[in-house]
Amino acid sequence: TRKGEFTAPTVIANLLPQSLLALTKNPTRSLKKKLQASAKRVEGGWGAAMLYLGIDAAAISNDSAHHFELIADTSLPFMKGNHIFCSASDRRETERAPEGQRTMTVSTHVPMPELMALPQDEQAAYISQIQSSMRDTLRTIAPELYKAVLFEMTASPRTFERFTQRPHGYVGGVPRRVGLKNYQGIFPTELMPGLFMVGDSTFPGQSTLATAIGGMRTAQAALGRN
Repeated sequence: TRKGEFTAPTVIANLLPQSLLALTKNPTRSLKKKLQASAKRVEGGWGAAMLYLGIDAAAISNDSAHHFELIADTSLPFMKGNHIFCSASDRRETERAPEGQRTMTVSTHVPMPELMALPQDEQAAYISQIQSSMRDTLRTIAPELYKAVLFEMTASPRTFERFTQRPHGYVGGVPRRVGLKNYQGIFPTELMPGLFMVGDSTFPGQSTLATAIGGMRTAQAALGRN
């Protein structure tokens, strides 16, 4: 760290496997193999495109925070703006937006293999198109919210990389697919003696609830070894 070196009997890393591998000096062959395999699974997953909105507070009659999931076409994959998550703040959270407004965070999944396969100069247009689809879905399914938008900022996987240091802005963990091999990490395991990993790239995956449960299970496993 900036203040020197510290030692600990147990380390729980809330990092992507790519980041943990980069931090590890002279990793053993076993650790390197495990982290590289985990990193490959993460790279087959997701990033996120975002719209950070300020909306007229009167657009939602109830004062409480609200969460909406909107789907433009149920026959298409739930990503790339066809499916969006919208989270509106409580009207009484006055520190989050100017008077008379509420914040609304809109997100959608971005398939990272598709994005990363594009040349660098085409990635911005790809994300802009997804964000345009997000606006279309909001306008079509919830026109009263779309008409209430007073302010907008956008974000992309590049934004997540810049502000969180996540390689390439990966979020959302490892996609869950059919097959027992995709659940081999169901139990917390030590990558090497005293080293555990938590976060959305470990089981049970993304969401605040999932990562909290994963963290608790890993803490119990770490305490059980002492």
